[in-house]
Amino acid sequence: MKCIQMIKDEGKFTRFPNEIFDFILGSKLTGTQSSIVYTVIRNTYGWGREYCQLSLKDFEKITGCSRAQLARDVKKLINDGMLIEKYEGQDRSLKFNTKIIN
Repeated sequence: MKCIQMIKDEGKFTRFPNEIFDFILGSKLTGTQSSIVYTVIRNTYGWGREYCQLSLKDFEKITGCSRAQLARDVKKLINDGMLIEKYEGQDRSLKFNTKIIN
């Protein structure tokens, strides 16, 4: 109940399309992969941004997953087309690929 009251009082939430949420729930993602995807979504949709810049250290701090596992799974999610990466110089940005949903 306290959580619901906090949301009502402070208005802190992430607007997120149900279609994407359902797609992710139906995907065969590992726990680490799910954490990565939701972290990217939280840092894009949650802040009204198209892309977010997150280092492996950032992912590690947010998810509690090991950096080695995060590196493998971020790469896999990009290769599988679930995440899109964009580079500006040395800086990598990520976003969830909404075009993967049919």
